[in-house]
Amino acid sequence: MATHNITPSRDVLESVGEKNYDNWSACLKSYLLSQDLWDLVESPKQISTIPQANAAAEDSDEIAASDTVPGVSTAAASSTISSPAWRRRNAAALHAIQISLGSYILHEIREVSSAKEAWAALADMHQKKLPKDEPGAGTDQQQIDAGMMNNRNRASRYFRLVSRVREGDIEGLREFISENPESIRFQFPPGLGTALHLAANLGKTEVVEEMMEWANEEDLAIQDAAGSTALHFAASSGHRRMVELMVRKNANLMTIVNNRKIIPLREACGKNHKELATFLYRATPFTWLCEENDGRYGANILKCCILGQMFDIALDMVSRRPSMATTMDTNRCNAAIQLALMPAAFPSGTQLPFWLRWVYSLMDVRLPSPLRSSRDRGGSGMDSSEEEEGEVLGLMKSPSDYDVQIDTRKLSSKPKSRFGMDSSEAIRIKSPRRPRNNDEIGIEIRRPSSTTVGKNWCNDPPSFILKVTGTRHIYDLKRVHVCSLELLDRICRHISWLDFGKLEGAGLYEAFHNAIKNGIVEFVKRAVKARSSLLYKYDKNGRNMFMSAVEFRQEKIFNLMYPLPDRAAIVSMVDKDKNTLLHMAGMLSPSAKLSHISGAALQMQRELQWFQEVERVINPMYKDNTNNDDETARQIFTRTHKDLAAAGEKWMKETATSSTVVGALIMTIMFTAAFTVPGGNNQETGIPILLNEKSFKIFIVSDAISLFAASTSVLMFLGILTSRYAEADFLRSLPTKLVIGLSSLFISIAAMMVTFCATVMIVMERRLEYVVPIILLVSVPVTLFMLLQFPLLVQIFRSTYGSGIFERKMKPWL
Repeated sequence: MATHNITPSRDVLESVGEKNYDNWSACLKSYLLSQDLWDLVESPKQISTIPQANAAAEDSDEIAASDTVPGVSTAAASSTISSPAWRRRNAAALHAIQISLGSYILHEIREVSSAKEAWAALADMHQKKLPKDEPGAGTDQQQIDAGMMNNRNRASRYFRLVSRVREGDIEGLREFISENPESIRFQFPPGLGTALHLAANLGKTEVVEEMMEWANEEDLAIQDAAGSTALHFAASSGHRRMVELMVRKNANLMTIVNNRKIIPLREACGKNHKELATFLYRATPFTWLCEENDGRYGANILKCCILGQMFDIALDMVSRRPSMATTMDTNRCNAAIQLALMPAAFPSGTQLPFWLRWVYSLMDVRLPSPLRSSRDRGGSGMDSSEEEEGEVLGLMKSPSDYDVQIDTRKLSSKPKSRFGMDSSEAIRIKSPRRPRNNDEIGIEIRRPSSTTVGKNWCNDPPSFILKVTGTRHIYDLKRVHVCSLELLDRICRHISWLDFGKLEGAGLYEAFHNAIKNGIVEFVKRAVKARSSLLYKYDKNGRNMFMSAVEFRQEKIFNLMYPLPDRAAIVSMVDKDKNTLLHMAGMLSPSAKLSHISGAALQMQRELQWFQEVERVINPMYKDNTNNDDETARQIFTRTHKDLAAAGEKWMKETATSSTVVGALIMTIMFTAAFTVPGGNNQETGIPILLNEKSFKIFIVSDAISLFAASTSVLMFLGILTSRYAEADFLRSLPTKLVIGLSSLFISIAAMMVTFCATVMIVMERRLEYVVPIILLVSVPVTLFMLLQFPLLVQIFRSTYGSGIFERKMKPWL
């Protein structure tokens, strides 16, 4: 027999497992056929061991006689099996089988030395894991093979359904399903779900509409290997029409949870499909959200809505079930904690230019309308329009013979106007009726909402106005702020009624410290007002809220300390390492806070301002206290700010060096220009010929101003270069020199440009057609310098001579 050079590859196919044996065997068979090795597996039973050289002759003859290949003589078979070529081919086939097995299966057949026996052993192992047939039914290999072949044929036929779904072939789809009605529920391997899953995932709305005509409720509830229904895919892709069709067919789909513990509503919220999320929220039973899995599903939805700024849903959930705000989800997070991690959702975390702050103050944004579905209203006795007219503020009891509704929208002393309501309609008593409860009925007191109050351009500006003026983002920003503050108020109202022992389990302490870390002053103030004990609450390091505020450099939180009556006691506290408030100021600021300040020198100045302010408010007897590491606050400051001081020194010197070169160049030019005046001098008197010209006077004055300003600038920058760069110098000395130097340099450049323009006027004899374009071009460098350096100059001036970041005269807030 001819020899074969076989190099078995490890990339033959994936490792065999319980679920892919059929695919594995088919692929490996093809591989063995291509290598001319299949006859070793397909041929009848062959000997698995090679006769030993020292075996008895009668034993060898017995083995050969019992294990011969039909049609081959005993001697020939024994010679063939024991030949080196057969052993090489058997080893190659066996190796191809072994390398495609997982370690746990290879362990079972590692002693087998024949490819034939290894193949048979794997087939036996697979048959044992097949489901047992009904009693009396055959379970032999032929029946199993027939069933597997039937499944393959069905899958092959149904894959034509996949092509029609992908192509959006409605007619072909309708024809195929009519011929194969069971195909609507066929699940494609491995765990890919049904054709409806595929259509929903691809966004084929028309295909889904057609399949809805054939599918029943059970078909829609089929889950793939990940536990997801077709509605999960539709909600994730954001196709509302598709979702509506499925929900209308089977409303129970809303509460099917996949393997990741996610319902369709969570899919829509996670992908930030706001309109679709609102629809799914109305369709999802609210009681199920609040009670299933101890409310964790609802808590996760609420957290996701806050994260995606879908505050209409979040407000409605907290309004209807306040406890949802403090219910933990599967990740140990709730609405209060999530809100404390979003500083941009509050006014204190937003920085706007002054003119945008003015626009922000003019806009009056109102809260969104409640999102109650009709099935959640039962028992109120009001129609849908009345139910959604405002927020329910309270519930009172009334005699059972009348339906009395007090509407606070109309409780106003103002007369009826174009946009207002008549106060005489504040209380309406409907016709007598018999309520469901024979004893009493409820009176709902409601807050006005944006749907019923008269609109104007401030509280609901037209979209085109916002788009033209470029203030749409300001309107959206304020809407987020208004909704987040309202949500925070409702959370704090619920917290105020919680038992003290439940506060930690509700995540209040974690949320409170997160709000301090992120500088959300609105959260901190409302939380302390709801639970005053938070004012003295320590974190895991034994630090109160003001120590944490200093640690994270949150000046707005620190300012809350000034109006407190017991401020002296608060600032005297120490943490578990005996660090005082001044020790906290001595630690280096977080890099996120420093990155908001331009230049290392200004960052060092801000750190010194913090240390100086805390040193001012703390009791003098605590200034030199040492912590557990035997360090004072000043020693900590010097150690932790050593690198920042070096970086500030480098930044100052680089700025001074580059500016000195510019200033010296301007000095040289202006000094030379003073003695080479335009128009020349009188040869007899030496007096400039154009001395009495207005343009010449402008020239000489601007030249002098530029020269003097440049000289001042150079002297200031030389003072910076020769400074000793002590820590205290960064507070006022170095910033003052930098302000004077940059201001003088700016004045000298501007005066130099004026000098040039005056010279052009004299030379061109006031020919405006030439002079005006030249002057416009000259203004470009001045403008560029102002745009590049003026913001830095203003920032240095404000940080050095401004009112500062600390509000010592803050009004009482608690």
